[in-house]
Amino acid sequence: MVDPSQATKTCWEALIRAGSFDSGGHNRGAVLAALDFAVNEGARLADDRRAGQGNLFGGATFEAVEDAAPAIDDSQALGKAETLSMEYGVLGFYLSGHPLEERAGLFRILSTTNTRDLQRLAGGAEIVLGGLIVGLKVSTTRAGKRMARFRLEDLDGGVNVTCFPRTYEANRDLLVDDQVVICRAKLEERSE
Repeated sequence: MVDPSQATKTCWEALIRAGSFDSGGHNRGAVLAALDFAVNEGARLADDRRAGQGNLFGGATFEAVEDAAPAIDDSQALGKAETLSMEYGVLGFYLSGHPLEERAGLFRILSTTNTRDLQRLAGGAEIVLGGLIVGLKVSTTRAGKRMARFRLEDLDGGVNVTCFPRTYEANRDLLVDDQVVICRAKLEERSE
């Protein structure tokens, strides 16, 4: 049993979102939905234990809570995209899959390269690269025009992208976090 003051609800949520309890056979969304009850009961049992209150029949109080707990409701299940998004939010990478796996063949057809092979290309090379927009940040130039920076991730890795004002204005509706895009770009050799 874990003391609720040592592992908060936020801690349990992060563990669930990362997939730590997937081996239990339930979807992460269903486990998250059951978390409030578990945290509240854990806090109640910890308070009883601190107060010296025990079970009337001397049995383990955990078993009584387990019997009273509502079953995990699998109708609260999350879809694959939501699950991967939560996982990425907690870990910073995808562990149980990737949102682009279903489109891998299409990316191979439409892209002229992948992020793994970019280092082999010369600066100034024009490429077509498909991927997922991650970490989009829009900023304003000194001239008052807007531009964007983001990481374009494919199944092989990722590359930092700068979208200059003219290109940003022409494509700003497509530039959204977690959006799948095909980009035509020119490589620049810089420290970034």
